[in-house]
Amino acid sequence: MVLVLVIAMTLPTPVNRYFEFVFADSEPAPMQAKLNQTGTLRTSTTAKRWLPFTARQLITTRHFVWQASVLMGLGVRLTVKDSYHHEQGSGSIKLFNVVSLASQVGGHELNTAALQRYLAEGPWNPWVLTPEAGVEWSPIDDDHAVATLRDGANAASITFTFAANGAITKAFTEGRYAKQGKGYRLLPWEGRFSDYRTEGAVHVPFFGEVGWYVNNRLAPVWQGQIEHITHTLL
Repeated sequence: MVLVLVIAMTLPTPVNRYFEFVFADSEPAPMQAKLNQTGTLRTSTTAKRWLPFTARQLITTRHFVWQASVLMGLGVRLTVKDSYHHEQGSGSIKLFNVVSLASQVGGHELNTAALQRYLAEGPWNPWVLTPEAGVEWSPIDDDHAVATLRDGANAASITFTFAANGAITKAFTEGRYAKQGKGYRLLPWEGRFSDYRTEGAVHVPFFGEVGWYVNNRLAPVWQGQIEHITHTLL
């Protein structure tokens, strides 16, 4: 692999292993990923109800858009949209995709949290984790490494865990801003990935789980299955 051969001397061992795994049958190149997802989510770590959703997501270089339709019950649906674009994070909730219930654009906390999410979801579009896409990798040990990305005034770091075959299994940060009431609070946050499959010539996970750590235990708030994913060159 051209990319692996060029950067093998400078990347941490598990990161080289990862790129060899995900790009085993292709030449790394700038690409975008389009995903269709189904799953369940809940509004907080203490909420008892898990709500079904369907979603579409676009991930490309320093940019993502995630739009979901969430079934609240009795025919009521919410449209939830999160994004990171042009160095700004944004989020909105609409009733039946018409009536605005909440909306926010920009701000240090939201921008940082959105960039962290973009970086953590890199396994769905492995190109965004390459040095060519701006990511700086720092070693920890044979199974862990830290990815750091700077985008304008924003910066994010994620600690990734790698399996023996190179697959990323976890994405973790000690502090990601969580919306609580009218403000934000930094809390430990983690995403987990599994069920790797080959899509085209790229290996990506088809199952993901996300949550916050409460009392040193992961409390999941989102679980999703990839129903369809495509990667196209930019």
